[in-house]
Amino acid sequence: MMTASSTESARYRRRPALWESISPAGRIGGVVLLAIALAALLAPWISPYAPNYQQLNGRIVPPIFMGGSSQHWLGTDSIGRDLLSRLLYGARLTLFIGIISTVISAVIGISMGMAAGYFRGRVETVVGFLITVRLSMPIMLIMLSLVGLLGNSTALIMVVLSLFLWDRFAVVARSITLQLQGREYVVAAKAAGCGDLRILVGEILPNLARPLLVVATLEVAHAILLESALSFLGLGIKSPEVSWGLMIAEAKDLVFFEPWMLNLTGLMIFVLIGAINAVCEGLKTGEDMQI
Repeated sequence: MMTASSTESARYRRRPALWESISPAGRIGGVVLLAIALAALLAPWISPYAPNYQQLNGRIVPPIFMGGSSQHWLGTDSIGRDLLSRLLYGARLTLFIGIISTVISAVIGISMGMAAGYFRGRVETVVGFLITVRLSMPIMLIMLSLVGLLGNSTALIMVVLSLFLWDRFAVVARSITLQLQGREYVVAAKAAGCGDLRILVGEILPNLARPLLVVATLEVAHAILLESALSFLGLGIKSPEVSWGLMIAEAKDLVFFEPWMLNLTGLMIFVLIGAINAVCEGLKTGEDMQI
């Protein structure tokens, strides 16, 4: 039979750090993701040219591994802009849109899910109805309609993405909150006279961190793919801003003549999404993912 002291020691045993609980594949993905993020942050200092600098006498120069010039390692586009520089600068906006949209949608979804799981009753009914309505909407068609009607500024794209990516956060937060509200420390906090907000933020929210981090990694990838799809269809980011989705849209007209121009950007999106998914899988298979 376990004594009270052994129970307390088991409860307060050292929890592995986040990096220690990620699988090896997730760590590799994390390193790749960190490298892309650092390259994006350092783009003004490490890129050889400004992203919109044009050399009209050097248009459609192939990459150096295809016999191109050493002045443009990854070649130039149809109006003479250096592709390496545009990839570095494009990563900044692509990651910015994905991360900010996910953060806003996380705030919305976690707040709704925790409220539904904690208060139950009518609150849960309303939140469940809103989740059902959101899941019944074809996200791409709705986004195309809204962006087409209201314009395609960067701010609007992030707002629209945020309003359609909160449902997974709400579902996960509600499910785990239902499990946690009967735990001893939550009951003890109620008995001590703590308010509902104090219990939600201080006792329940910390235990949602890792499961919701898994959801967040998925939603960042989802937001990046949606932005790229909008830009490919001509309803996303517009020049002079630079994003990877916009670069694919600009290269699509030359796909049958200079496929490397589109393939390089597509490969970068593939690597970024693959790294994010590897981190997600690493978090899911980690040893300390249990509540």
